[in-house]
Amino acid sequence: MQITKTPDVDVPAPRILPKDFDPSDASAIEAQARELLDRPLAGVVDWTTWIYDWGQLGSFISGGYSRCRIAFDRKTDDTAAGEALRAFRTEALPVWERLDDELNRRFLGSPVLDELDGELDVLVRDRKRSRDLYRAENIELISEDRRIVAEWKKLVGGALVEIDGKKCTQAEAQTRLSDPDREVRKSTFLAISDKRSTLREGVDDLLDEVLEVRAQAARNAGFENFRDFAHAHQMRFDYTPDDCVEFQKAVETVVVPAVRDLETTRREAMELDTLRPWDAAMNPWARSPEPLFQPGDDYIRFVRSLFDAVDPSFARDFDILIRNGLIDVVARPAKSPGGYNSMIGDIRLPFIFGNTAGDPSDLRFLLHEGGHAFHSLAARNQRVARYMHAPAEFCEVASMAMEHFGIERLERLCGEEHAAPIVRHHFEQAIRMLPRIAHVDAFQHFIFTTDHTRDERRAKWAELASRFTPDIDWSGVEWARDDQWQAIPHLFSHPMYYIAYGIAQLGALQVWRASREDFAAAIAAYRRALDLGGSRPLPQLFEAAGARLSMDESTFREIVAAVMERVGE
Repeated sequence: MQITKTPDVDVPAPRILPKDFDPSDASAIEAQARELLDRPLAGVVDWTTWIYDWGQLGSFISGGYSRCRIAFDRKTDDTAAGEALRAFRTEALPVWERLDDELNRRFLGSPVLDELDGELDVLVRDRKRSRDLYRAENIELISEDRRIVAEWKKLVGGALVEIDGKKCTQAEAQTRLSDPDREVRKSTFLAISDKRSTLREGVDDLLDEVLEVRAQAARNAGFENFRDFAHAHQMRFDYTPDDCVEFQKAVETVVVPAVRDLETTRREAMELDTLRPWDAAMNPWARSPEPLFQPGDDYIRFVRSLFDAVDPSFARDFDILIRNGLIDVVARPAKSPGGYNSMIGDIRLPFIFGNTAGDPSDLRFLLHEGGHAFHSLAARNQRVARYMHAPAEFCEVASMAMEHFGIERLERLCGEEHAAPIVRHHFEQAIRMLPRIAHVDAFQHFIFTTDHTRDERRAKWAELASRFTPDIDWSGVEWARDDQWQAIPHLFSHPMYYIAYGIAQLGALQVWRASREDFAAAIAAYRRALDLGGSRPLPQLFEAAGARLSMDESTFREIVAAVMERVGE
């Protein structure tokens, strides 16, 4: 299924690009970039128009790449899709990355740079960072990185789990981890872990490959390690790797004890002596065996109704995606693992990709990705193309706050009796995710800053598990614990991204706390912040949404106290 190029909403007409422009054609990219490089420019007006045209060319190229990547993710065993992605990755993107650097240097060398509109300050800041990090020798390494990630997706996406004699996707198998029957949960957990163990060597091989590629790219750019390079490359101007270490410490000091209290309560409610790894997803407060929705269209309709309950404008936005076929969230064999929202740059519309199969956590997934989509839609009319994309930390505020908004409105759809246990479990999970984020972030600090063996990698994961999730009893299945890192797609597809979830959750919970006092005002502030896209520095985006960018221990204590109070209601 192809993503439409003619959606039923307005799409800015290309000012300079020919109608038949092919973003996968390196010669077409070269021709358009050369026009921009050679165009005579006389003053501020000329330069401003040039900036918009430069951004539009980049949007069409990124849109073409997104289409190829999504086509492959939807069917990783499709030879034609794989070849199209490979060709784009190895032929078109390297040409664009080289030319984009030339365009960037022309922009930063503009004689009127200091006279440009102040709205361009963030663009100038980011583009200076891009210039400083660019190394021609890294283009081939970036292409190799993308190749390895595609190989990992193909390996993991094609892996089926055998349950009761039937083969199913891992997403389908994971629905059984919420089953009230503990034996069902245990057998399912072991089946998933057994399958993961068969992939162990292949995943390790690919991770070793990509670690070396990334380390070399970092060295080329003058960094000691990939962790520090990734922080710079991801435009993190407002916090450092050392701040992330402090985040980890604050989680250990404030959040882990709170989670221990939650886990004790859950264990007692489940009448268990210990919590085993197959008990982690179980909601002991659930009272009704009837699901809220069936997988597929019914699921999408249900979440659409929940968006409507938050604010009808969100339902109308969601309808744009439904009408234009921009949602593919049902699990099936050969789909790439995980889920995401991706902006299709040429039509300025988002696409939601996922692997849902009827698990209770699917509700959170589509609320989350819907929040990302609403952010993309709110920022789609930004004239500066790069402003259609906000910093990751605020993108995740948009998605996580929508989770909280939606869950708080669940009672309107299914009644208090059915909603209450889901709401309680949701906010428990909002706290429980913070130690997992710290765990993954600390693990990435290790793998991206040290030379290590595969055994040392597994030992580090186990050590961090005892530090951040000490209440889970892994005795007898330590082998499964030590491979749990392989279930995290971000290690391959979005390295050093995970901390953004933690920073964003602190912001999203501040936005949620404000909504408890004045829901309409909080939604209005949230909308205003989304409209800004990436046109403001990260602290200002947080502030616009009614939050502050902070990772200190006092912020954790405030947020944990508010959530624990909600859980106890």
